[in-house]
Amino acid sequence: MRSENEPYDSIDPALVQRSNDSSVAFNFGDSIAQKYKQDLIEIGKMQHLDEAKKSVALKEIFALRTGELSSQGKAVNPNVYGPAIVNSARDISNYDAAINKRLAADKFMDSLRQEERKFKISKGHADLAEILRKAAEQGQKEIVMNGKTFYKSGKYWTTKKPKERKAGGRGR
Repeated sequence: MRSENEPYDSIDPALVQRSNDSSVAFNFGDSIAQKYKQDLIEIGKMQHLDEAKKSVALKEIFALRTGELSSQGKAVNPNVYGPAIVNSARDISNYDAAINKRLAADKFMDSLRQEERKFKISKGHADLAEILRKAAEQGQKEIVMNGKTFYKSGKYWTTKKPKERKAGGRGR
């Protein structure tokens, strides 16, 4: 078991090898380890997580991917071990557990990605609001940001160009 401060930079190679050995089609252990490395990089780049939340996220994804490897490694490959050892009910249960753990890990990463998207959107909105506030203070009536034109209409900003008013009031 890992200590509290030990980095989560790799998964136990013995678990990876055991999972590879029990795989039928290809090396599932290597696939899971590669996915774990991608998860680590992605979590490291997330701006909405402070260091404490990153640490919690790393522990969680480590537990999920290690559980997936463990379950995959417990499933017996009949092509390797022969039909005498195979307990299909147990192996199906282990395959199901591995799939469920993969789904849980993917769902966890999806939730982190969704939080990151919301963070970036709210940060973008805050940046836009600050730029529009400064433009209004400077008396600007029109500003272009990221290829989008914003127009000052009364006390609000809009993306629709205000209609030109004719001189002399309402005019008919």
